[in-house]
Amino acid sequence: MDRSRFRLPFVLLAALAVLAGCTKEETVEPTPQDSGPRLILKFKFDSTQVRLNNLGQPVAVPPGHGA
Repeated sequence: MDRSRFRLPFVLLAALAVLAGCTKEETVEPTPQDSGPRLILKFKFDSTQVRLNNLGQPVAVPPGHGA
């Protein structure tokens, strides 16, 4: 049997399966009226906090660097 005879139908069937499997169902969802930003960040800094290096060990602040 000739293998090239079965190659074209197989490629066409595979392409059809890929294209049929990629259909996207579009649903329109209404957007709420007050959809503005809602993220609030609050920071509390402690001036007496020990300065740590990248390994989590205490380190002294070099002179001339603000901390």
